[in-house]
Amino acid sequence: MIEFQNKYKARGFTILGLSMDDEGKKAVAPFLQTERFDVNGQKEAMNYPILLANDSIAEQFGGLIGLPTSMLFTRDGKKIKTIVGLVNHDEIEKAITSLL
Repeated sequence: MIEFQNKYKARGFTILGLSMDDEGKKAVAPFLQTERFDVNGQKEAMNYPILLANDSIAEQFGGLIGLPTSMLFTRDGKKIKTIVGLVNHDEIEKAITSLL
């Protein structure tokens, strides 16, 4: 997701992360400050916002049957894709570029 944020942000694309962690900011903030992810051989921090969520918020998006869950929305807010589990890089990139 970091790679897609870097690659497509200039074209109006953005990633928005939602944390379902029961401990909220207490658990999420230290994780975001210290965790680095492998992006094309480089260690990078998350470069997109992470919001705190709960089951009530998840229900507004159709509920979650597993984590991680990724959803792709059009610019006008229409949900066009939901992926439960790990995201296939090429599949999600194709979906992203089709909307830009």
